[in-house]
Amino acid sequence: MRRDKKIIFLFNCPFLESYVNKYCLWELPSLGYFVSILDLSRVLEPEYNKSTSAEISDDVRFEIFIMESYHQIEEYIQKNKTDTIFFPMFDYIYSARKVFSLFTKYNINYIYVNGLLSPLFAPSGRENKIRINIKTLSISHLRGVFFHRIVRKISTHKQAKSIFFCGEKAEDFYFSEGACGKDTKRKYLYSFDYENLIQTNPYDNSGRNYCVFIDQYIPYHPDNIVHKKIIINPDIYYGELESILNVIGQKLNLDIIIACHPQANYDDKKYFQNYKIEYGQTASLVKNADIICTHFSTAGIYAVMLKKPLILLNLNILHSVQLFQNAFRSISDSTGAKIIEDINQVSKSDLTCIDFEKYSKCMIENIARCCPDGRYLWERVMELI
Repeated sequence: MRRDKKIIFLFNCPFLESYVNKYCLWELPSLGYFVSILDLSRVLEPEYNKSTSAEISDDVRFEIFIMESYHQIEEYIQKNKTDTIFFPMFDYIYSARKVFSLFTKYNINYIYVNGLLSPLFAPSGRENKIRINIKTLSISHLRGVFFHRIVRKISTHKQAKSIFFCGEKAEDFYFSEGACGKDTKRKYLYSFDYENLIQTNPYDNSGRNYCVFIDQYIPYHPDNIVHKKIIINPDIYYGELESILNVIGQKLNLDIIIACHPQANYDDKKYFQNYKIEYGQTASLVKNADIICTHFSTAGIYAVMLKKPLILLNLNILHSVQLFQNAFRSISDSTGAKIIEDINQVSKSDLTCIDFEKYSKCMIENIARCCPDGRYLWERVMELI
């Protein structure tokens, strides 16, 4: 493949600074590829766009375009339809249906790499469906349900050329979520998270041992607010969370460092003021941590890769959200990680125990269908394409 071949990534959400590391995109310019980013959020997901407060990327290594209309999107796709590889970073969803119509109209070869995200609690393809919830019922939601359950199954939209997977567990899920079919080729590698861990340097906390909390920005995350209609009181949430983190730090004599979620921005918020907080350094932080805490973040998979203790903090305010509770159980079942619900449990529990048998199984299911070989992950992706 020529090194000057153009690569286009399409995002239905704002292109955040943290995505450069999340998807290992920094590797592509270093390999000689010309990379364009299409931010379609203002057209496909305007509510999501307005709810995003994290830092938007202006990385000069990439050509970044913010699309304002379907006409702009179509013009760009038509102009770049030849000698280009398209990577849609969203599934075959209702809000993006017109993009897939354009892929069909201009006979675009596109490829899914979302399956290289470590899927700790993705459901199987059979379980994958949009449920009707009377509390969030609306015309838009009903259209989405109709599209997801019926239209996409009988659609004649052009199918993805290939789809990549890093683990066995969610292969059916990712395949069914994408515009995939009998002509879509399945490719197997290892996860972006694993690549990030391999390539990153350990965090330097001036020689002091620490516990890292992998943040999920739960009260403010646009997915929770816009898509799932989940409202969590931030004062109660952060109050409960900081109380437990304080006790963990005291019990194990560790500093607490917050690995902020990619969507997070705590500059104008009153939370985590007593801790060191870091943006875009999750892999680096986990690499040197003594213990890893989170709720049900997929980044908890780093603990499995490094064979380090993982603790899941199931706060009282999260108990009423069944989706969250399912995620806690799934991760705990997959990894053997201990679920902590209150301060008393912290003092009584062995927080450093590891189920090595489950960790080994989890690696195969979620992280690596093949082993790294010293080359960049994206070099191997492009070779397989």
